[in-house]
Amino acid sequence: GYDQQNSHYTFKQANPHFNASYFETTGSELKESREYLNAFLGLRGSVKSCFQYDFRAGYADKGYMPLYALRDVGNTSEALRLVYGRYDGMYLTARLLWHLKSWDIKSYSEFQDVSLNMGSDAFMPAAFRTSFDMTYNKMERIFAGVSIDYMGERHSKTMGSLPQYIDVGLHGEYRMNKDLSFWLKAENILGQRVESVPFTSRRFPVLTVGLRLILR
Repeated sequence: GYDQQNSHYTFKQANPHFNASYFETTGSELKESREYLNAFLGLRGSVKSCFQYDFRAGYADKGYMPLYALRDVGNTSEALRLVYGRYDGMYLTARLLWHLKSWDIKSYSEFQDVSLNMGSDAFMPAAFRTSFDMTYNKMERIFAGVSIDYMGERHSKTMGSLPQYIDVGLHGEYRMNKDLSFWLKAENILGQRVESVPFTSRRFPVLTVGLRLILR
């Protein structure tokens, strides 16, 4: 297995509202996540260098994994907290990549059936999730694409379940030269309740515009 260092930056990327109060104790909150065991059978290869595939079926035992749960803060209210838990189970993954002259298509799908091995309750990872991205380019100057991210329900023993969601997005880029480009990204264009972090949802479309400049 491997160790992965957790940081405030990675938590902040997933949840803009994240801060140190999400931990019950301070000083040891940034623990390393550990993969005690990961055994799998896989098939990986390519076809004419334009199509790549990677299929895996295996068993994993992971510890100190960051999970979200609820914490009582009063008689009528609860707050979100982050806990470290251990879970293990079987999984299936499929990663596909097509690279053509004018098209780039990539997808990733994961199915897992895991059990939580800890005393307290927490929201488990989704049993199924998948992502798809397709980008077209015109002479490697104008880029336009669509993305789809699906997350299945995430269950807990006592806190209920988080609903599934589909996040459909559009993205584009115009490269004036190799050092300067303008890009835009539209997320959740269907206006669904996108809840990647429990009880922190986006219910409206989001548009981001940016500039990429390389200084030499």
